[in-house]
Amino acid sequence: MDSVTESIYIRASKAKVFEAFVNHIGEWWPFKGKFSYSFAPESTQPKLIQFEARPGGRFYETFANGEQYEIGTITAWQPPDQLSFTWKGEEYKAPTLVEVQFTQAEDQTKITLTHSGWEAAGLPDYAESYGVGWEEILGNLSSWLAGK
Repeated sequence: MDSVTESIYIRASKAKVFEAFVNHIGEWWPFKGKFSYSFAPESTQPKLIQFEARPGGRFYETFANGEQYEIGTITAWQPPDQLSFTWKGEEYKAPTLVEVQFTQAEDQTKITLTHSGWEAAGLPDYAESYGVGWEEILGNLSSWLAGK
């Protein structure tokens, strides 16, 4: 499997959902759930995950010890409709690509997230578990927005 796609509907405007996804990711991102959603080494704790909200901006995590890990780079930036960024773990042969589409559907926004490039990364078996992970992560975003 070279890609996985997850979708969710969130009762909020497309602009609000895009804003939350990009500019508030550090507030709703689950560092631990069904899996670890952090690149922090065992010797430290995750502290913050964030985007540099612009074309070519970094997507990175800062650890409690002050070190940073660059997860990827923003490759498509079309607020509030689309965001794409690379995603690369230390064991990946090549970066993968995360494409996020935001579509207004009456009083809801549909997020469609596709994570592809697993074959090139040398990790085709990872796609399925990332599907489970993205489902949980998007659910966290939805819950966070529901409380706003």
